[in-house]
Amino acid sequence: MRIRRLAGTVGAVALAVTLVLVGLGRLDPAAAIAGAGAYLADAGVSSAGIVGTSEASTAEGEFEALGAIAADGVGGFFVYDRGADEIQRWVLKSGSKRTWTLKKQWGLTSSGYERSNGLAASSAHVFWVDTQGDRVYRFGFDGAEESVWGAHGSADGQLDTPRDVSEASDGSLLVADSENGRIARFDADGTWLGSFAISSSGYPLAVSASKTGDIFVTDGRSSEIQHYEADGTFVNSWAVRSSAYGGIAADKYGRVYYCDVSNDSIQKFSPEGELIAEFGGTGSGTGEFDSPVDVSVDGLSRLFVSDFGNDRVQVFRSIKHGLSRATLSSSNADKGETVVVSGTLKPAHETGSKVRVIAQRRNAHGDKVGAARVYAAHVTSSTSSSSKWSVRVSMSTRGRWYFTASVAADDLHSAGKSAHASKRLTVK
Repeated sequence: MRIRRLAGTVGAVALAVTLVLVGLGRLDPAAAIAGAGAYLADAGVSSAGIVGTSEASTAEGEFEALGAIAADGVGGFFVYDRGADEIQRWVLKSGSKRTWTLKKQWGLTSSGYERSNGLAASSAHVFWVDTQGDRVYRFGFDGAEESVWGAHGSADGQLDTPRDVSEASDGSLLVADSENGRIARFDADGTWLGSFAISSSGYPLAVSASKTGDIFVTDGRSSEIQHYEADGTFVNSWAVRSSAYGGIAADKYGRVYYCDVSNDSIQKFSPEGELIAEFGGTGSGTGEFDSPVDVSVDGLSRLFVSDFGNDRVQVFRSIKHGLSRATLSSSNADKGETVVVSGTLKPAHETGSKVRVIAQRRNAHGDKVGAARVYAAHVTSSTSSSSKWSVRVSMSTRGRWYFTASVAADDLHSAGKSAHASKRLTVK
């Protein structure tokens, strides 16, 4: 049996390692834990900034007791300081991609419950839930109060100890109506649109919706994250630590980030509940946490973490994995031959980690013929900076075949990129 080789290189593009108020560097790869079947993703995590100070303070631009956080969609974020009972808006400094400055802060009429993570932002408004007052407030980005709705009760339009709010993919608002065991839905003006009960007569503590329409809810009674379709249809659920009272955020791919408050870490799950990655650890250093209570992710894959015990906000970005064009040692193979597809992956990953390889047959015009074949290549060896991967592919069907390799979508935020082989393989 003859074996031919297709070789390529998977490169790395570091998006951000920055300096804001404190000097920062790449997170220690030992700080992350890989989920079942996933490679260590922490090597693809870099810190993009720290906002705040290490000592509690009520001075302007600092924090006393951080609570909820919400990305504003334009590079900045809102944070609820429950100690000072105020909302602050932080924006990127003009011309900078790594420095945030305080833009606006305003006081609130009543304090929310200690563990309330109730803050959400749309393109022009910020929404805050008053847990004790059973109300939802809408503010402009300038801090002006625009609307307020809700009252104590279980009827339509009423709330009982609401703990969180999130904007759904259709622009409506989802409220974790805890004591009523449901997710209430309103439009941006406070008009009641309906509700759905969460599974197992649960107690919703946090809610987040992704751009895919998926809705994720933490249940304080069952200590799990529950997954629903946009209309409230139950999909699946999985258990989490810390009694599910940490904040959650869903990104545009439907992946979920959960604050494991008791273990001072952030966990990332697939929509199916598979643990993809975990990073953090107890401490006050870069990438460490002391009771991270809430998290938010924006459209540029920046992750904002409300680091309560350290009185600061930490901001993270991923390192995306790119691929150079693969080369083919031979442009021909016989039916029945085995081709070895191989390459180099950067940054380094654990032995056994996966690279996705797709073989697609095409006609003379480049059109796809038949279904693609997907193979899981595995890392076979690693150095401190890169890893070698390979997979054997048996060419059992004649025709023109093109290969595509891609990093599995398991780095902290990005889906990875792919590139076609520069030469086709013709199987005779």
